[in-house]
Amino acid sequence: MIRRKDEMEPVTRHELQKGMGDVTFHTFMTKEEAYGSGRTFARVVFEPGTSIGIHEHHGEFEGYYILKGQALVTDNGVETVLNPGDYHMCKDGDSHGIGCYGDETMEIIALIINVPA
Repeated sequence: MIRRKDEMEPVTRHELQKGMGDVTFHTFMTKEEAYGSGRTFARVVFEPGTSIGIHEHHGEFEGYYILKGQALVTDNGVETVLNPGDYHMCKDGDSHGIGCYGDETMEIIALIINVPA
């Protein structure tokens, strides 16, 4: 299967996980296409001042790979600035959040995978 860039309908989510503003998802693979192994694989775009609020993962883990801009990641209560090429993983049972840090648009790849039973 091939999915071209213009075939990935952007979906804007408002105040996701009680975060600030709108973030836009460009989904590479849907939950249904993952055959029960995960639920998100997408490029996510954040404008300055926007964020995904702090939340926990249970029965799954999530990774963020920073493509562009700077991210302020909260990892189990600890804030860290990430730059392009940096990666963050929130393990099963942990909490995290992410926001655009600075004046430049931020883009990440987000992947959520289920933990094997």
